[in-house]
Amino acid sequence: MLVCAALEAVARFMEKKGVGYCSLLSNAVRFADRKYLKAVFDAGVRRLFLSFHSHRSETYDLLTGTTGLHPKAVEGLTRALAMPFFEVTCNVVLTRHNYKDIPALAG
Repeated sequence: MLVCAALEAVARFMEKKGVGYCSLLSNAVRFADRKYLKAVFDAGVRRLFLSFHSHRSETYDLLTGTTGLHPKAVEGLTRALAMPFFEVTCNVVLTRHNYKDIPALAG
């Protein structure tokens, strides 16, 4: 089940009216669940903007205010990249806590 029940209807409406395709902004954590990721794709979402702020779990937790979600975010990002989305973009917030990690994150 999708977070927003209207997501599928909105995505299909946009496609039907020729508006374009639906984009979704996410932290990728729920995409660790294959069924959820497929439901998002099946709803018509064709562009993902994924927030991913560090490849280091302790920095990720610090920047997101979470504890222990880094492995699921990595898995979700990996799964999303393997799906046939038209475009997957990673959004990274640069801070004093992660700017030195950017080369390793990008590589």
